Amino acid sequence: MRPTYDQLLEENILLKAIIKKLEERIAHLEAQLNQNSKNSSKPPSSDKKANLPPPQKKEKRPYHCGISRQLLPESAVTSHERRCVEICPRCRSKLIHTDHISKWQQIELPFIKPLVHQIELVTSKCPCCCLDVRPELSAHEQFLLGPRLEGFINLLLGKYRQGHRSVRELITTILPDVVLSQGLISKIKSRASIALSRPYEHLVEKITSTNDPIYVDATGWRHQAKNEHAIVLRSGSLVA
Repeated sequence: MRPTYDQLLEENILLKAIIKKLEERIAHLEAQLNQNSKNSSKPPSSDKKANLPPPQKKEKRPYHCGISRQLLPESAVTSHERRCVEICPRCRSKLIHTDHISKWQQIELPFIKPLVHQIELVTSKCPCCCLDVRPELSAHEQFLLGPRLEGFINLLLGKYRQGHRSVRELITTILPDVVLSQGLISKIKSRASIALSRPYEHLVEKITSTNDPIYVDATGWRHQAKNEHAIVLRSGSLVA
């Protein structure tokens, strides 16, 4: 028996309602599928990984550091040794040396011995008035350390930011006969500050009195769990 017109109309209305519900369900599922950490409360770990192309294999560079090591010039060689094999390890015959020589250099730290300059001040006596006269030391000779050792200590304190105790231990390790006190380290630091005060004042005066524009750039980075900063100032030909 064929359905009547009213039955077909009722069935059509029912199918339209079902299709509408299915379309709403599909739209809801698509919205859930497109959710990520940027448009929803999902964590970033739930995001889908992008389909990136596989990384290209890097070509081997012949100049890459580590393939070979440049030898130091002959003028830098302090000791020389030539080795050769005299007997053949296979047939025990005497070998003939060729001109093909392979060179290998081993770099070592020299034994550091402090240079101690001793100044003897001889007291002289005048036979007429019995006046005792003794030579005087210059200003830089009155300090215990020479300029190179003092500069090295300031380098450790300033650029490498080592503490007083670390500097004392390092100097004693390198130069076992030299023992520095805490007060001497502080005095070395104070002498460096006094020596740099005039250039610093000149730098400040140059910057404050110039008519050229001043450019300042600052950058920061993390190094050994610490925040490091570098500030560069330029005004005309002056860079600080």
